[in-house]
Amino acid sequence: MKEDAFFTILSLHEVTLSAEEQSKLKKQFAKQGKIDYLAALLTLTIDLDSAIINEEKWTTVDEKN
Repeated sequence: MKEDAFFTILSLHEVTLSAEEQSKLKKQFAKQGKIDYLAALLTLTIDLDSAIINEEKWTTVDEKN
């Protein structure tokens, strides 16, 4: 899937990632402008430790964990 399409779909589902998190996903899962979206989706999680009440702070997790 194209990188732009992947991040657009995430934003439509209110999954907002920082530029740093997007960069991590691109570095790990993207090649030639396309991203392995299934593998990338598996690393997405909500950071409950740093989120404010009723806030969903999305982040990525190292695939080694």
